Amino acid sequence: MQTKAKYDEFEIQHYFGCKEYKVKIGKNNQGQYFLLNFFNVSVRDQLQNLQIIQNLEHPSILKIIQIRNEGIYTKKNSTMMNRSCVIYEYPKGGELFEYLFQTGKFHEAQARHYFKQLVDGLVSIHKQGLYHGELTAEVIFFADAKTIKIGELGLNQIRKKKYTFETPSWAKENNNYEQSKDIFALGMILFILMVGRPPFSNTEKTNPNYMGFQTTPQSIWKQMQQDNHNVAFTDDFKDLIQGMLTDSPKNRLSLSEVYNHPWTQCNSEFTEEMVREFSSKQKKIEQCIIKETLTRQVNKGKNIINNDKSILQTGVGQFRSDSQEQEFQGMEQNQNIVIKLIPLELIRSDSYLINIDPTLFMNLLRKQLDYNEYDLKIKKESEKYEFSLIISSETKDTILKVEIAQLETKKNIICVNFKRQEGDFFDYIEKIKRFHELIDQIQSEEDSDEKEKTI
Repeated sequence: MQTKAKYDEFEIQHYFGCKEYKVKIGKNNQGQYFLLNFFNVSVRDQLQNLQIIQNLEHPSILKIIQIRNEGIYTKKNSTMMNRSCVIYEYPKGGELFEYLFQTGKFHEAQARHYFKQLVDGLVSIHKQGLYHGELTAEVIFFADAKTIKIGELGLNQIRKKKYTFETPSWAKENNNYEQSKDIFALGMILFILMVGRPPFSNTEKTNPNYMGFQTTPQSIWKQMQQDNHNVAFTDDFKDLIQGMLTDSPKNRLSLSEVYNHPWTQCNSEFTEEMVREFSSKQKKIEQCIIKETLTRQVNKGKNIINNDKSILQTGVGQFRSDSQEQEFQGMEQNQNIVIKLIPLELIRSDSYLINIDPTLFMNLLRKQLDYNEYDLKIKKESEKYEFSLIISSETKDTILKVEIAQLETKKNIICVNFKRQEGDFFDYIEKIKRFHELIDQIQSEEDSDEKEKTI
């Protein structure tokens, strides 16, 4: 049986971004990577409408390489089905949503740099008389640290998806202004780039945050500043957001006005510091991929054990010999150790995975803490290395419980897990990020030491 699914000449690697859209990474026979977006063959005539988009060349738009009317998709179990497919260039940097979800907001200058590219790409789209229709963080991708691209253009007419913030009253007023809806959605993305979360969840008239932008902007911005004290809401930024998130499309800024707005036109040179910030975020994304892989490995081990137990309990098949039974018990014990040390709930989005000896890690951690404002108090030292970490702040101290556990895998990987004991939740999230930076320093020092040893 084949180990991976295939689509014609492409070997399917894994999902890319939002699983709902079923976008996958495919590798061809030459080892090149592409994004594959699959559809039922019943919509292949509609896919041909994407031809104009395929011919659209712009650095801020994800390039369509090919529109394939049909092809054979072969599952791992060898089941075959006919599928249409849109094949895109592969954005090596990943999906914007993952960066925002896993690592939070971007600094203002970096957010502006990406925003200008998105506006520029959308200008090119609108000039063709087109619109996107589902412009969200899930369909925006990074080619690299400096370059961001709009993807999945034209698929809205096939999928007929609505924005999550849409309500019947908002849709009724905006549905005849599709390009203006793109501008509203782009305003939501800009806010998320700057703050790390949307300004409101929906456009209901009863939503105080949404209506605050429409009727009492001064009050809502005051509240926004209190809720996000680490973000600088300048007058230009507030004016731009206000103009993009208006209830009525007739009062909304045009794309030209957005592009020429003082906030957009402010200097947005991409610096080396921004490259380092992006690389740090990218590293955390890669760790999340490792977590998913490890989770699948643990689940697979559990399933093997459960299946073997089921065979024994039901009496199906032959009984094991004494040597086989000892081998089975040894495997079961080994798998239980894995699950006992790293339960699945320990592998969370705020956890940190690092390839290092746990004892060495603790020694390096103490060394780093001596030069930082962290106050480390060991509660208990055991094979799990549990302790409390108190981080002082101007408002109220944040107290974290830190657990360090080792994964029973071929690689020497440990998991640093966190739990909030005292302090504000969003303050806790910020402190976790700072602690991640501290671990980055530890990893960097360890890597430097290893290099020196090899020289």
